[in-house]
Amino acid sequence: SNVTLRWRPDDRRRLDFSYRFRAGSVEQTDLAMVWPLTPSWHAIARWNYSMLDRDTLESLAGIEYESCCWAFRVGARSYVFNRTGEKEQSIFLQLELKGLARVGEPLDELLERGTSNHGIPEDL
Repeated sequence: SNVTLRWRPDDRRRLDFSYRFRAGSVEQTDLAMVWPLTPSWHAIARWNYSMLDRDTLESLAGIEYESCCWAFRVGARSYVFNRTGEKEQSIFLQLELKGLARVGEPLDELLERGTSNHGIPEDL
């Protein structure tokens, strides 16, 4: 089962909380947010925690600068990437030229994937 609470008062603010449960194998919480710091700067964060393992499965923290024509995002991510519990860390950079192209890792997709109904990794 999966329960998700979403609060999106406008296009610039987002707060999602999910709780996932699969008897005997999964009990997780997931918190994701995008929140403005100023009109051009936004904080981005995600925290996925396994209550059964008492361990963080994924954490993401980043910042975004956005203007009318372009956006730049930078984030740091730590996540479990296999069944043995090994973790990997990475840094993401993304430049978006609005209406033209994006270059780099899409941080918004990492947030969306985690709080969707498909957020339970099949390989964990």
